[in-house]
Amino acid sequence: MVTSEINPSEASKVIKDDKGNEQVIDTDTAQAIHYDKIVNGYIDRKGILTDKYYADKANNEI
Repeated sequence: MVTSEINPSEASKVIKDDKGNEQVIDTDTAQAIHYDKIVNGYIDRKGILTDKYYADKANNEI
């Protein structure tokens, strides 16, 4: 299941892309990412990633 929750013991999480660039993901950013995935049809009502997500990912559209 996909959620926007961040571990309460962490104020934020740092992720790195394939080029080594770091991005801080705080609660607001996590909620924005989660919302965008819902709006774009990538997460269903149960919080599960959809076939559309996997197809777009496979086609490098996201």
